[in-house]
Amino acid sequence: MATVRFTGNAQAVAQIETLTVGGTIEAGDLFIMTINGKSLVVVAPDTDASDTAAAIANAWCACTIAEFREAAAVATDATIALTAKTAGNPFLVSVGTVEADGTPADDQTFTQATTVPSAGPNDWSQPANWSNGSTPVSGDDVYLDQSDIDVLYGLDQHSVSLNSLQIAANFSGQVGLPDANELYVEYRDRTLRIGAANVVIGAGPGSGSQRLRLDTGDGATTVSVVNTGTPLDNDSPALLWIGSNAANVLDVSRGSVGVALAPGETAQVSAQVGSHSMNSDGDADVRFGPGVTFGGLKQNGGRVEINSDIELIEKTNGELTVSAGAITTLKNFGGTLFYNSSSALGIATIGGRGRLDFSQDLSPKTVGLCNLAAGAVLYDPLGVASPAFRTVDCALSDVRVTVGFDKTYTPS
Repeated sequence: MATVRFTGNAQAVAQIETLTVGGTIEAGDLFIMTINGKSLVVVAPDTDASDTAAAIANAWCACTIAEFREAAAVATDATIALTAKTAGNPFLVSVGTVEADGTPADDQTFTQATTVPSAGPNDWSQPANWSNGSTPVSGDDVYLDQSDIDVLYGLDQHSVSLNSLQIAANFSGQVGLPDANELYVEYRDRTLRIGAANVVIGAGPGSGSQRLRLDTGDGATTVSVVNTGTPLDNDSPALLWIGSNAANVLDVSRGSVGVALAPGETAQVSAQVGSHSMNSDGDADVRFGPGVTFGGLKQNGGRVEINSDIELIEKTNGELTVSAGAITTLKNFGGTLFYNSSSALGIATIGGRGRLDFSQDLSPKTVGLCNLAAGAVLYDPLGVASPAFRTVDCALSDVRVTVGFDKTYTPS
């Protein structure tokens, strides 16, 4: 086990892919190059491999597809060298060939080899980017700190399980790629996939990172978010995290966090959100997607949104919005809970500083018994839930109940 720091010291090297035309070529054979699901198809002008290679290089250079514009093409005899225009920025191309009518190739060939791999200061997988000259391995303690160098490539580290990953507040670089850049939807790995028993985000002084994308895989992980930077992407939290182990724990004191927000993403987690500072309502902003399986949620402040079933919520402060999913047991001792889900709410206990609000969504609600302590607020102005309620150790005058029009409640 070693302590390793990201330095970003690797020299930028331009990737070179070499494509080779071979075999017996027939005029009209099709040679195909594909990036990001977009293909450039070149027709062999004759039976000469060099002529076909030249046609391929010319077509590449004339291509207006943005992904292809990131590399230059030069033909030499029967080969084409594709060179990244920006050193350190990799591109992913695949090649193939078929007959003129689209049937499988007979005797012509079209092969590919990486002559020079991409390298640079933004690549996790480059040994020169690490303080000990080696890429992190299982059991290491990894630090990203005192740097603004982005970690954008070499992100598939799923076979590595760190002891800890610590991304300090004085690391202002980005980890991972956005869903789309200015020209196209991103096709390279967007998320750092690496296991870690402990992840600490945003400790210490500093403005923090504005984009962190992390997948801790199937190992048990405790993710502690001290703070994050202001989100860089519109409508996307600064930290996006997924992890599939049932023992995962997420503890967010401050910052902007999203869990399994993208379509198809899943995560398992027990979560605690919010600190006890003077500004607890604004300390944390956390969104849980529909693919989250909860072990429970405790909220002490901040703003939280959930979109899936949960057995138990314990809340003392802050704002919670239930957009989808069912709640079996709710304990809201402080702050507001907006219940916008069409799924059932079981037993709800509302404390003296708590508010259960059904006003934001007009779909009918199935709600079990609401236990109201002195000072509790039950707000259902349009009567979409009309829950049975019970005053606990207090009189009806000690609680505030708004339940719509033309309702008859029978005391017992």
